Amino acid sequence: MKILTVIILMIIPQIPNDRKAELALLGCAIQGKYDDLVSSDVGKDWFHDLKAKKLWSLLCEMTDAGDAIQPETVMHRVQSAEDVGLMFLEEVMSACPTVSSWDHWLKLCNEKRKARVVQQKGLQLAALVDEGSDVEELVAKAESAIYALSSEVISGGRDARREGIKEMVEILEDAHAGKETGLSTGFRSLDQILGGMRGGQLIVLAARPAVGKTALALNIADKLASEGKPVAFFSYEMTSAELCMRVVSSRSDTDLIGSVLNRRADTQGRLQCIQKAAQHITKLNKDPLYIIVEPHYNVAQICSRARRLVKEEGVKMIVVDYLQLVAPNKEDFRRDRHIQVATISKALKCLAMELDVPVLALAQLNRGAADNDSPSIAHIKESGAIEQDANIVGLLSSDPTMYDGPNQLVKLAIGKNRGGRQGIVDLVFVRNKLRFEDAELPKHEKWLNEKAAKGAA
Repeated sequence: MKILTVIILMIIPQIPNDRKAELALLGCAIQGKYDDLVSSDVGKDWFHDLKAKKLWSLLCEMTDAGDAIQPETVMHRVQSAEDVGLMFLEEVMSACPTVSSWDHWLKLCNEKRKARVVQQKGLQLAALVDEGSDVEELVAKAESAIYALSSEVISGGRDARREGIKEMVEILEDAHAGKETGLSTGFRSLDQILGGMRGGQLIVLAARPAVGKTALALNIADKLASEGKPVAFFSYEMTSAELCMRVVSSRSDTDLIGSVLNRRADTQGRLQCIQKAAQHITKLNKDPLYIIVEPHYNVAQICSRARRLVKEEGVKMIVVDYLQLVAPNKEDFRRDRHIQVATISKALKCLAMELDVPVLALAQLNRGAADNDSPSIAHIKESGAIEQDANIVGLLSSDPTMYDGPNQLVKLAIGKNRGGRQGIVDLVFVRNKLRFEDAELPKHEKWLNEKAAKGAA
């Protein structure tokens, strides 16, 4: 029997813990250091001993109920708590004759907690290897686990409710003071509906081809990058050179594609256009806009690259152009297309939550949207899961009668918004400059009113 016990102990890894330090830390909490421990992010996961966990939970319940944490009040409460018992409480108090060394016990418990987190992640990754998972999928999960590991080790598993309340108060204070409560889109009318783009949000921008969804997403990304806020732009449709040309055309207010690339302007006109764009090329080269053109990337590879960019470059937003072009993972190759897209959509939502950044994913609308003046969320191509996973869904549509030269009126309907109201935003797409502008700008007022009056007549 003893031999069997030894073999079992050799097979099963020992869980890092220090029971004496845990009991001493609880004793310090009861004798006046509870608030200091909470401020140090101590939580239930700091304790391995089962009764120690239950006693800490009891202290938290007392605090939530407004009871003072003192030896007498805790003893009274423990008398009615069968899971703890007075004998265990006596052991806790004996383990901590003085509270002056509370930081020593805190350090010991924190070291063991970190070791347990590392051990748990290692066992999880080992289990994935044993399952024979796809290599790319395994690497993506390993990176996700390691990324989460650094956060868990540092934070100590903070109370999500307390953190949520604190964050909520900060957001309300910033909003009241007129500060940004999220990343601005660069369009005042759109920001008034969305309240900014926040970490953890999956934002879907859907449209039929040639309406301007890539241009709008690139405008938003460029606006943030020009302010020094790093953005990662994953492109499945265009080369890096094409995207950079769009950005420079928009910034410099020049028609680089028409005047220079397609040679519609004469020699002097082309030279002026290039000279005007040159200074913006230098600025773009320094701005933190990271363009990734990998047409064979699957969603696991997107997540892997995004994690590195967030960690190493401080990326604040991720753009995927567009969702239905993302390659499925190898394990999903034989599944129905709507299941593949649903998996991609869910993975992007999880990525936004994991990295605490907004993910802007472009999507294609099906042909049925072309027959409707106002497309709906139901027109999103190939999957109903996209509308379920998304926090915000924006639908772009244009009226072919509402134009003035290169200027085209485009409506952006916010069909879903978990964080606020729905609504419709009028934007003007300056097609030759590949730039979107607020329709409420004074320079667009005259022709929009004339077109609207003509249509009403």
